[in-house]
Amino acid sequence: MQKIFVKNLFFFLIFLMLFSGCQKNELTANSVNGYQAYETSFFAMDTVIRITAYAQDEGLAVSLLQQAEQEFNRVSDLCNAHTENMLRPEASDVWRVNNAGGEPCKVSEELFTLLENALLLSAAAENSFDAAMGSLINLWDIKNGGYLPTSEEISSLLASCGNEKIVLNREALTVQLKESAQLDLGGIAKGYATDCAAAVLREGGIEHALIDAGGNIFAIGAKPDGNPWQVGIRNPENPESVVGVLALSNCAAVTSAVDQRYFVADGVRYHHILDPETGYPADSCLSLTVLCDNSTEADLLSTALFVLGEEGIAEVMVDIPPVDIVIIENDSEIIATKGAEQILTLLEE
Repeated sequence: MQKIFVKNLFFFLIFLMLFSGCQKNELTANSVNGYQAYETSFFAMDTVIRITAYAQDEGLAVSLLQQAEQEFNRVSDLCNAHTENMLRPEASDVWRVNNAGGEPCKVSEELFTLLENALLLSAAAENSFDAAMGSLINLWDIKNGGYLPTSEEISSLLASCGNEKIVLNREALTVQLKESAQLDLGGIAKGYATDCAAAVLREGGIEHALIDAGGNIFAIGAKPDGNPWQVGIRNPENPESVVGVLALSNCAAVTSAVDQRYFVADGVRYHHILDPETGYPADSCLSLTVLCDNSTEADLLSTALFVLGEEGIAEVMVDIPPVDIVIIENDSEIIATKGAEQILTLLEE
């Protein structure tokens, strides 16, 4: 990976340069090469989702945007480890697996395949993404404001974590958890939902669209004028600014960063990206963005590679699918792979 040093990170752009405002499934005044821009925003998976799609048929565009929103809600229910905030009345497969008392639990083929692929990809990345860390994630409780656990509490729960605690039976479509492990698919759910929403748009005939799922970006094609989508990488030390802009076309860009979800205790920031080895927030960098053509893989790898850090990443690059990476290190130095450098414009004061 190539190192690019930026002296100052004081910038004037917003995180996503594309969005100065967003309307719910309404026709905007923007027209490019015969295409109208349609935009929608909604709350799902604990974040605001924004989708912009260019189309020549208003009815089709509005329908597809509604279907894309439904995909986010559907996947949210599919992967939800809890029963609250679900749109469907029955418990999710993940909840049932977590509450099966260690017995094999039959799940849908969709969830089974998602989990199966996640474990294979994590294994290629030295299991630095742990799908069985639910107990530790619940302990830290960052989603609800955070709790600073003792080292004893962390140690006692680490024994129940680890992907090896998950037993899959493809023939029976069952998932079994050993040693009180708890599933948590928060590290891939938004990426998978983004892929599902993108598939709906593409299959409906949309060739130019951008999905912004709060750190999970997916560009379908380029803009109708042929120019790539311009997407900023947020400065984790100053979230109102960006450190650079990515030019995206047919590409997912997923960022894991210390400023996305965290709490502060005794002057120390504790973020949501936990290291499976220590049970504490990983401290290898400030931000890591993964670029590839699959949002699910980019989501998982943004977490896994964040945990591994620069040296660990170098060791697994030959084993994981082809990706490009942008890292903001703890000293604010920016590292980019060659492919990422070609589409990244850094911003300086």
